[in-house]
Amino acid sequence: MSKFAVSKFVPLSALRVLVADLDPQCLAVYLCSSETAETHKVSTAELRALDLSWKQETVAEPNWMQIYEVCRLHKQSIFFLRGHMDRLASSYRAVTSADFKPSALQFVKDAMCRYAIDEAVHPCVAAYKTDAADLSDINVKVITWLSNPADAPLSAYAAEGISAPPPAEIHCAVLFIRSFFPPERWYVEGATAGLLYNAWRDTPEAKIIHADLQQRAADTRRALGVYEVLMVHEGTHGYLVPEGARSNYIIVTEDDEVQCSLTKHILLGITLTAVKACCERSERLKEVHHKRLTIADVLKAKSLLLLGTSPGVLPVRELQVYWDASSRASFEEAAASCGVDVGNLKGLQRGEQNGEPFGKIVYAPHGEAVNELVRLYTTRALES
Repeated sequence: MSKFAVSKFVPLSALRVLVADLDPQCLAVYLCSSETAETHKVSTAELRALDLSWKQETVAEPNWMQIYEVCRLHKQSIFFLRGHMDRLASSYRAVTSADFKPSALQFVKDAMCRYAIDEAVHPCVAAYKTDAADLSDINVKVITWLSNPADAPLSAYAAEGISAPPPAEIHCAVLFIRSFFPPERWYVEGATAGLLYNAWRDTPEAKIIHADLQQRAADTRRALGVYEVLMVHEGTHGYLVPEGARSNYIIVTEDDEVQCSLTKHILLGITLTAVKACCERSERLKEVHHKRLTIADVLKAKSLLLLGTSPGVLPVRELQVYWDASSRASFEEAAASCGVDVGNLKGLQRGEQNGEPFGKIVYAPHGEAVNELVRLYTTRALES
């Protein structure tokens, strides 16, 4: 497929992001346009070749805003597909004030369903038909794009030789991406997480790629050796901790109340929506209480759980709150500002590692409330 043909669907300056996300075993990508009802299957080898040739050219590069959803494929079923499609439309509406046509959204949903059973796009898809019990899940991503209104008008499409899609339509790509699913032992032992200070998303209500922030979060995860980092606002915002870099989270208080950030501070995740429904069905849990969560709430919680497409509902056993002198200063300033007595903080363990100070909060990864929530969520996910 020629570069011009690909550019009918994908802005060339967005191509490298798409290629970087590809699962190594992914054989083909769907490029779709609801405007023309076209779906083209393009080999990943062709896309990588186009990406390399584009990088060698001198091309003006508009700053494309990329709105996306990532869904978990379990054998041949996509978990919570309707919810993901609704959120894709909601994200687009949040940044454009425009609505997709119902037919456009249905077109993309149908494309994802076809992709999930197309044996030519990934070896796992063919293997799923054997119904083997030990097959791993994979993540499928749908991504659409528009020019960032702060940096480039929609006329930036013209600079790359294509016309801007009408707001009601969708030009998108569907692909299998690199996936990491927590091992089963993490659900027993608990996972590890850390804090990322002075970090937040400017558009929390929309699922948009924030490349610089995501890179900073990835670097911190690697440096600390943790699965996720929770983002801590600066002091002028009261040291809010609304969400993780790639996950929602909930806490369980000492009296077994389940709490989550205010909906205006987060992207209302598909897993979180399912968890809320689970709590409403539970005599013990009853509901998820939305509140303004700060670092004080996180530090004093009995349990902390990460929510997301890949982890599902994942208990955390420890949260690294500082790991050097700079992060310790950030931690102590935030804690003091929120009225936390660090000296009497239950669960805080402090020490020194490789000549640097470190501190972590140790949580209870299990308990009656946590165990019931995980059980209810697992049942609901399989029923979806």
